[in-house]
Amino acid sequence: MKRLFLFVLSILPFFLSAQNQPLRNQVAHLLKTHQYDRAEKILQQHQDRPDALYYLGVVELLKGNWDKAIDAAEKGAKVVMPDSSKARFYDLLGDIYAVKAQNSGMLSLIFIIGKIKKNWQRAIEYDSARISAYQKLFSFYLMAPGFAGGDKDKALNIARKVLTFNSPLGQTMLGQYYQKEKKYDLAEQAFKKALHLAPDSINVLKEAAYFYLRIKNYPRSRKLFAKIVSLKPQSPLAYDALSDWYLEAGKKDSALIVLNKAIALDSLNQQIIFKKARVLADLGQFEASRSLCNKLLRQEMFFSLRDQINLFLKKIKDK
Repeated sequence: MKRLFLFVLSILPFFLSAQNQPLRNQVAHLLKTHQYDRAEKILQQHQDRPDALYYLGVVELLKGNWDKAIDAAEKGAKVVMPDSSKARFYDLLGDIYAVKAQNSGMLSLIFIIGKIKKNWQRAIEYDSARISAYQKLFSFYLMAPGFAGGDKDKALNIARKVLTFNSPLGQTMLGQYYQKEKKYDLAEQAFKKALHLAPDSINVLKEAAYFYLRIKNYPRSRKLFAKIVSLKPQSPLAYDALSDWYLEAGKKDSALIVLNKAIALDSLNQQIIFKKARVLADLGQFEASRSLCNKLLRQEMFFSLRDQINLFLKKIKDK
């Protein structure tokens, strides 16, 4: 479930850039600058509009207000609109329940799991080419334990279905599936096919790079991460990914340099800044790490990230 949570967290900014609605620019600015309370107040005044309901669901999710987030997304799903537009609300509902599941007890978890799958499946029913829903449903089945609804056979079936209309992504999913099964030769074959089909796809390059990193093929992995940076030299996420290579290779000083490049490109990316704080602690620079964390905590942020930072500060309290 951890990978699923990280996946949902990583695509939250995409919710805003993906929609071409009147409120997009204003809301996008407020969320980029972590002004969630202001965004919430503005959106609450426009709940007769589908785009406002969608963004309101995202804001309430960021704040950890499950019931409010679910209410906004469900209201949006009931609005009469083309099926492909309706699908985004079910996609979002699945995300809300997925994050909620991370913060629920075992009894509640059993009830919530069904809603996660149901909503992502409904998103696909309304939009059969909704890639994000396929990816999240695939990750859920692949990564979740069996008692929590995981099912590797269903994950494999999704990968094969995606293969019929998006070959690079389908091959990438097959690579992830075989990697999970520890069939590394088959996984590598799938990733090579994906790279051949889409040599400049950031998604394919990243998944292949992490695969080679996990099997400790450092030269091959480094080459793929470097290509991502060459294709996206102005993307902080490209340098963030490259920092993972340095960390895995035990080159923490180099990882810090790369993270500083990412932060120079986006000084508002709280996840990357927190990652820098953790690296500083690994390097023994505890005071600088604590200072960075405390600076973050003075900002509005995704509720779960705040929890992670507070937990980290307790860990290094006496160091």
